Amino acid sequence: MSKGIELITCMPGYDSFYLFDEVPKHVYPAGSLALMQPKPINTQHLQYCLVVLVDGSPLGRLAVYHNPYLTHEHQPLLLIGNFECIDDTAVAKVLMDEVLRESHGYGYVLATMNGSSWDDYRLPVNDCTSPFFTDLLQPAYYSKLFEAMGFDRIHTYYSRASANTFHTADQQLIDTLAAEGIRIRGIDLDNYEADLKQLHKLSTVAFAGNTFYSPIDEVDFIRRYLPLKPYLDPNLVLIAQQGNEPVAFTLALHDAYQPKNERIVVKTLAKHPACTAKGLIDAMIQLSCSYAYANGCRQLVHAFIHGDNKSLLISQKYNGEVLREYALYIKPIQQ
Repeated sequence: MSKGIELITCMPGYDSFYLFDEVPKHVYPAGSLALMQPKPINTQHLQYCLVVLVDGSPLGRLAVYHNPYLTHEHQPLLLIGNFECIDDTAVAKVLMDEVLRESHGYGYVLATMNGSSWDDYRLPVNDCTSPFFTDLLQPAYYSKLFEAMGFDRIHTYYSRASANTFHTADQQLIDTLAAEGIRIRGIDLDNYEADLKQLHKLSTVAFAGNTFYSPIDEVDFIRRYLPLKPYLDPNLVLIAQQGNEPVAFTLALHDAYQPKNERIVVKTLAKHPACTAKGLIDAMIQLSCSYAYANGCRQLVHAFIHGDNKSLLISQKYNGEVLREYALYIKPIQQ
């Protein structure tokens, strides 16, 4: 590594913050998807940002977050997010050494998470020649950099690809659910914000037991999901209601990176813990996938499945094979 090394601390709004935004241009090829889809800073939990300059060029960066709702082994966490760096352990180590110097009062460092699990988190372990819409676009060597800096994997996630063989949905199952008072409908794009309010209410209950969950208020939830509206198909985003209350929802998307209707991405499966209806999520997946099949879709991607949760079993049930693997890393802080 060159000898001309400088470390700067910055924040959004600082004159020097443009250097933070410049780092990805030294990591990704011109015109790459990663450059066209920059990830926002979570200002709610942001502590500070770091940039490493080598001979004046910004070659590494990260943002440091503290989310007061997140702990590990009853100790507070520092979160490393918005990480971008050339493939050079020495550059990454300059960043991490500074984080550790400023880590008094924290028990662990978690990498990577852009402030909360509502934001981008995890790192790809393997590269992918055909990423899917909403996939993580960082290079796989980022995982190697964190491992070289003494981080251990704490959780593993998978995206699995499978053939779409759903010619029809199980009408008997749908009729059984209807007899239990459950109606499955598509998201109402004409009343999108009203539906988002319902989904916020359901999400805060359905996901409350997830690893590193933190609450999100309704305004922030709506702000995050409003930009997704142009990509939504009401036949792929389904809400199950019992009476007037939502009890489950499934979110699938046409893969915008592939020819139209060739592949869909099954991104979110959520069910209210008090809902006892058997086969509900199966029925919703079948409805979406049979619609997609009728419109030419022959491949599914089940995205970002935790290695331990029920969604992995659902994906395996549909013969999904691992397309990509991701990891969340942790490192104890030595005080």
